[in-house]
Amino acid sequence: MTKHLIKILLIVYLLASCSAVDIVKSKPTMDVTVAMPVIEKEQLSPSINYSEKENSVSYGPISQPYKGENTNVENNSIAIGLFLGSGGSRVFAEIELLKEFEKKGIRVSSISGIGLGAVVAAYYAAGTKLSHIEWKLYLFFEKTKGLSLYSQEWLKVAENILLKDFKGKRISSLKYNLMVPLYSTKSRDVYFSYKGDLYQQLFDNLCLTRSVGEDISTIGKKFDLFTFKKQLAIDYLIGMNPLEGNISLSDSSGFLIGNMEKEASLMEIRLEIVDLRVNLPKYNFKMDSSDMMAKYIMKAKKISEMVTLQLKYNIEHLKDNLDL
Repeated sequence: MTKHLIKILLIVYLLASCSAVDIVKSKPTMDVTVAMPVIEKEQLSPSINYSEKENSVSYGPISQPYKGENTNVENNSIAIGLFLGSGGSRVFAEIELLKEFEKKGIRVSSISGIGLGAVVAAYYAAGTKLSHIEWKLYLFFEKTKGLSLYSQEWLKVAENILLKDFKGKRISSLKYNLMVPLYSTKSRDVYFSYKGDLYQQLFDNLCLTRSVGEDISTIGKKFDLFTFKKQLAIDYLIGMNPLEGNISLSDSSGFLIGNMEKEASLMEIRLEIVDLRVNLPKYNFKMDSSDMMAKYIMKAKKISEMVTLQLKYNIEHLKDNLDL
């Protein structure tokens, strides 16, 4: 009996030893240099690293993609529209807002924007993951450091990094409704385009001038967001203006700042008709720089969280009224 018991204990010990070896083997390595090579750069996403102890904030790509994507987004009975303004590197705040919407199961069915806001809108309308949009923007601003906004060199980088994904795509083929505001040199009016070549219209939207004196951008031109809301039968329209606050550039260009200030004042008028306006941090974060990016995004994230809670409440209230 004793020998039999000893055999049993020996078998249990050997099994336990094997299990322990398996656990050690499966334990993930903490060496980042080992983990990084298996991850494609396009899969990386920027992140904010904040240390209260060291009172420091850094912004840059991490080795894991953003985990917030919600594949079970609500099919809202309320048609929600979103209009995204321009603002250089401040458009990262628009990604934060969309992240919060996704986390809370809010789907935007119709979207539009100006400048880089139009690029964000196009990516979203195509059903692109937010982590991918965020990485594209991060890469774009890394490659355009030192370049003047809207310059030929800046536009070339935008074509190679941001717009190449849209070559051969039609606006009407996207997952969600997209309208691109453009200036007509014939009628001298701004109109919302909802069909045609997406790549070309986004490129036109990013330009200040195609030739001397021929404006083709919406910057400095008036258009009415009511057209966007009415044409796509939007029940609830949200507006975001990254040009809020002090408008400044690292590359001090009076021409650019003058146009941006004009665009900012026009956005104030345009957003008067929206049902919910997202007010962004008002402090001196230069539009062609990423030096203050981390702190700006942290503030934008907190604002987006509050806005999303307000939106959830407003949608439920609107649903109740429609059911009456």
